[in-house]
Amino acid sequence: MATVRRHSNSLLSATNENNVALATFNFDFTLLKVEAPTEFSGLASALSSYRRNDAEEGLPHKTARRLGALFQDIIPPTPKLIAAYGTRVSEVVKTPGINPSGSKSHGPFESFVGADGTTLWAAATSGVAAIGVYLLSCLLARAWDAKQSTSLWVELIAARKREVEQAFQDSHLISSSTLFSARQDISRNDLARWDSSARSWLRSADQAKSWEHHQLALILKNINLPFTSGSSTYASVMDVWREAMVGMEALLCGRPLSASTGSLFLAFSAWHLFPNLIVLGNETVEIKFRDKLFPSCAIVTVGKQAVTSDEKGGFQWSLALSHFHYYGGPIVAQSNREYSRVTFPELRLISLGGLLGAWRIGARDQIPVAEWFLHLSKLLQQIRLGPPKTGVRQHFGWLEIFVRAAEDLCVSNGPAKEKNLQLIKYGSRRVRYFLTDDPYKMSPFFGLGSPPVLAGLSQELDMDCGIEFLRAIARDLGFTDRDSIVCYTLDKHIDRRKVENFEYATAIPHTVPCRKRNAEGVFTLRQMHTTWTYKSSNSTMIEKDDTGLMLVQKEGVGRQVSGAVHWDGTWDSFLWREVPRLYRDHTCTCFQKSECISTSGSTDDPPSVCRCFETVSAAEPESRRFAFKLVTGSCRLGLFLLESKWRSVFESSSYCKNASGEELMPVIPSVGLGNFSESQIKPHKLWDYMCLIIRGPQVNDDAASPGALPGITFISDYHKLSMSLLSVSARFGSCFKCLLQPRQRYHISKAHLEASMRITMVTKAPCRHGKTSRHASKH
Repeated sequence: MATVRRHSNSLLSATNENNVALATFNFDFTLLKVEAPTEFSGLASALSSYRRNDAEEGLPHKTARRLGALFQDIIPPTPKLIAAYGTRVSEVVKTPGINPSGSKSHGPFESFVGADGTTLWAAATSGVAAIGVYLLSCLLARAWDAKQSTSLWVELIAARKREVEQAFQDSHLISSSTLFSARQDISRNDLARWDSSARSWLRSADQAKSWEHHQLALILKNINLPFTSGSSTYASVMDVWREAMVGMEALLCGRPLSASTGSLFLAFSAWHLFPNLIVLGNETVEIKFRDKLFPSCAIVTVGKQAVTSDEKGGFQWSLALSHFHYYGGPIVAQSNREYSRVTFPELRLISLGGLLGAWRIGARDQIPVAEWFLHLSKLLQQIRLGPPKTGVRQHFGWLEIFVRAAEDLCVSNGPAKEKNLQLIKYGSRRVRYFLTDDPYKMSPFFGLGSPPVLAGLSQELDMDCGIEFLRAIARDLGFTDRDSIVCYTLDKHIDRRKVENFEYATAIPHTVPCRKRNAEGVFTLRQMHTTWTYKSSNSTMIEKDDTGLMLVQKEGVGRQVSGAVHWDGTWDSFLWREVPRLYRDHTCTCFQKSECISTSGSTDDPPSVCRCFETVSAAEPESRRFAFKLVTGSCRLGLFLLESKWRSVFESSSYCKNASGEELMPVIPSVGLGNFSESQIKPHKLWDYMCLIIRGPQVNDDAASPGALPGITFISDYHKLSMSLLSVSARFGSCFKCLLQPRQRYHISKAHLEASMRITMVTKAPCRHGKTSRHASKH
């Protein structure tokens, strides 16, 4: 016995002496590379040459080797888990759309296009232990944000090194590679890159397994599972890691389990392995994922617990992070079940929800409004600028963001539609200020549900758009044909003092008898507008203007040339001496026998032409001039009311306020959608209107100036937008035009959606044509 004891002591002494010698010998074992398991072969062929070389020979490979060697002694053996995970990885990279190939069109980013499996392949070529560590990185990346996860890695490595040193001091058996790794430094930047690549892979795998991922997320909302709490942060993480690996290995071996902690569910989400579940509650629910990697008998049973309003379902992990701050003591951090990232298509849906929230659109009207966006896009697509390549997307990128979101909502069904509606509702509740500083000043439907706007955009000529817009306002305000008038000018001078030619049009149609009889043999009535023209002594003859004559012929009466009109110094009112009979204090009932209709005395004789539109040479003194005061607009294009109808200063301000209210009046969603569908809106006028409602720097083009488009410009002034999706690129470091690219792999945290984003619209959308006005408006 003494001899055996003596030989044993000699063996331990020799082992310790060898460990001491090895510990003092610095050998860069990270340069070694092993053959990856065959299940990971699909990943190798899918990576770009740059990423594969970086994974096999670059910094990610060194990090994988060091981490694998450092933790290899405490990683449980899980051969079936490693094989199943490799199979799932190869399946993910072969999913269509997940790993697009780079081309020369991507420029310097050609090598970075596609799924980022750099650190995953680095772990696969660094040994089984490195793959186990990579599984840990996926757990941390799923549960924590990037800063917290990197801080956890720093703390775990420091604690593991202390553990190795203590084991060495206590003469415990430790592998040589673990000792080598404990002597080498792993920088925080290396760990941040390791974590970032793992997060990128999670995003790609989430999309490849989107149905399973979202189904599991719905289950986690209704259960509350704690995590194993250890004596320290290091002990807690190691317990969760080992519990997840051992539990998953048991399931892959066909042994059913009962889950009482969140470790397994965190592993399901992070490793994209989905066994069948049985959720116990008031009703037992069986969820079948039908994952072929698991035997049919591998079932996880979990008890459903009520989640109160103060609690959050799913997994919540509280840890003390000692390396989160450079200075100060440890802080207690808690992972958030709701912390996840959204893709840009999902961000589009949230942005659309924020817009609908600003428009006060209820949940039941969200889908009809989404269909309205698609209809609006089809109308705009009827107008093209230049070659066929240009169109709505190039000139209305900001609108295309909402159109794409509306399309995603309308074409989806089942769980995908439910998820899209949740994103819309989230945006409607929480991110109304994402697009504007004051969402309650945004006109619903961009003003396209308002009857005055639709009446204006239904006209062919630009000036007619403004006139019909004001006429619709006059009708809504209850004005009559005898007290209101529309004033406008055809001159393009911005300075109103240089304007020489004015035209005046009736705001409300005048009822006149017609020479046609109805079925009963009675002469019918019709509604008629007319126009009066005022020209200064220095102006050219307006009668030679073909565009002006076109309007007169359209309205069905001859042109009336008026006498002098005098404007006040503020251009908010004018005096008209030779005012037409329509506005004078005489009885005017043209559909009955009156002074303005002469008949032959026989009921069979047709009535004469109405004389209400004729101007009268005023014999009255100067004080008898008829004054008209501005209600809304300006002398260039405005609605005026006869001064005798303004009974008080209060009523004057009330009319102006009510006019603005009619222009900006909120529209009931169903009514607004009905108004839009019933209108005969002109696509080219809709194009100009959508160009001009953008607030901010306008395109340096005369087409966008009030002189070129006075009618559309006037209408759009009441419905300007104060939002910008283009400036979001400065927030997230990439151009927001990526929203329009179908398969980009850019991701953004939901936490950013509630950041203080105050955005001002900046656009480069040109108007559809260069010289559009009433003088030249042929489409």
